[in-house]
This record gives sequence, structure tokens and C-alpha cells, in this order.
Amino acid sequence: MIAQYYPNFGSVDARTVSQYLRPAQYAPLDEQRLIETLEDDRYRWRTIEGIAAKTQIPEARVRSMLEELIQRGVVVRSSLVAPDGRALYTTRNHLKRKSSFFQRLAAAFRNRAD
Repeated sequence: MIAQYYPNFGSVDARTVSQYLRPAQYAPLDEQRLIETLEDDRYRWRTIEGIAAKTQIPEARVRSMLEELIQRGVVVRSSLVAPDGRALYTTRNHLKRKSSFFQRLAAAFRNRAD
């Protein structure tokens, strides 16, 4: 039945479909993948482009999700930038795990997370 209206339905991947459906339908899964990517032990900070590449979520969606997670206090943005000028992000929990006591103390005095 669906093939009648969408003849190429079988050849469309989930990422393409998710771009056309309401974002709320995929929000929990996308959020989980985004947080898992930010908490990857190989990295302390991630860029929007790196997150998008790893999660296969469009950069615009990653950007809006990060802003929402920052407002909820889950994600922090570094006051420093990558060598090429891109913004850096991580979760509060990941930052606590990856930073020493003295790094966290110095950041508290500076009132920023980096």
C-alpha cells in the first residue's frame, strides 16, 4: 500500500526518512546517540561536525539539540574553540570524568568549562 504512494520507499534509508518526518518522532533516539557520541572516551570535546558525522544526524539538527541540552544543563560549550575556530561541546558528566580536580577547580574560578 505505501509503495503505491512512495514507489522508492524500499530504497530510502532511515536517515533520509527522518529528515522529512517530525523531529519529535526521533528525538529520544537522536538524543541518546548524540550523548553517547559526546561521552566517547577517546575525546574530551566534540565539534558539531564531528557529532553529525558520527551520529548521521544533520548538522542543523545537532546544533538545535545541543542548544536544548545546554538549556537543560546536560551539555556544556567550551569557552575555548578548536584550532580551526569551531565550537566544542561535551556533557557535564563526561567533563567531570575527564577533568582532574585541579582542572575543575580552575574552571570554577574562571566560571567556565574548559
